[in-house]
Amino acid sequence: MSGFENSTPMTSGHLKLILNSMSEHWFKTGILTCFLLLTLSAAYYFVIWLPARDSERDICLAKADSDYHKDWAAACTQFGQTSVGPLCTLPAYNADRVEGWRREAKEKCFRQY
Repeated sequence: MSGFENSTPMTSGHLKLILNSMSEHWFKTGILTCFLLLTLSAAYYFVIWLPARDSERDICLAKADSDYHKDWAAACTQFGQTSVGPLCTLPAYNADRVEGWRREAKEKCFRQY
């Protein structure tokens, strides 16, 4: 015996009660689903996307600094100061040019990431 043999047939009142109950649950489920999606989206942004973006920006800024030191050393060599390496003193027009390249590279990193 399955237990359904002695049950009474469903009336229209029972059907309305079931449909009302389902509509209440669907609304609550919808609200819960929206809240869950919002929470997961915020978690993804703060836990995954934001640190990845910051990491890429840090790599870009490190490359900008590395390129700056190479450019400075190259300008020193062109100016004829090879014995002091990248710590040489450049004339203002050369130093401003190299500093400008560095500033542009860093600004590009901040725009990109």
